[in-house]
Amino acid sequence: MSEALQKSIALVNNSIQAKLLDKVIAQLQKDLERAGVVCSNELLERATLITELRQILTRLVEDHTDVLYTFLYVVDVSEFSIRQITNQQAVLEVDHLLYLILKREYQKVQYRENL
Repeated sequence: MSEALQKSIALVNNSIQAKLLDKVIAQLQKDLERAGVVCSNELLERATLITELRQILTRLVEDHTDVLYTFLYVVDVSEFSIRQITNQQAVLEVDHLLYLILKREYQKVQYRENL
């Protein structure tokens, strides 16, 4: 298991402890819809969130990079972070993207909760 995937799992667990996971999932679904990402399931599930999001990201990286970049823009993942995770062959690594997206969505939800 990659370090980025472990960080993603830890972030989801942190969201559960903070009782924010449902709001993070709702934010993810809203941003996926805004970016025009078509999902096989309309709703991301708590138990399979990481697996489902990994599948979506893999499909976007392999077949729909234009939609992927739109999604990353909607989520508000920094370009600097994206450049840092792009490997030598200019390929985006899905586990790192997963972590960056979950981290940013969690930050947005946490910020709104603290207002």
